[in-house]
Amino acid sequence: MSSSSIDRVGLAERESSLRQEMLDSRVRARQHTRKHGQDLPEVTQWVVQDGDNTQGSGAPGSDTGGDNE
Repeated sequence: MSSSSIDRVGLAERESSLRQEMLDSRVRARQHTRKHGQDLPEVTQWVVQDGDNTQGSGAPGSDTGGDNE
């Protein structure tokens, strides 16, 4: 989605290295899931940073801060 947005708004030339980095990331993630059957660790271990800790960690089984009740 991000790379197509770069193309649509006419930034393809100026932001070509960013676009290529995004495409390479997609390829790397796809290769990893095909080989290991799961997302990259950087995806599975990602949590929303919550400075005031009102929403919980976001990890499976963690407190949701009441937003799912």
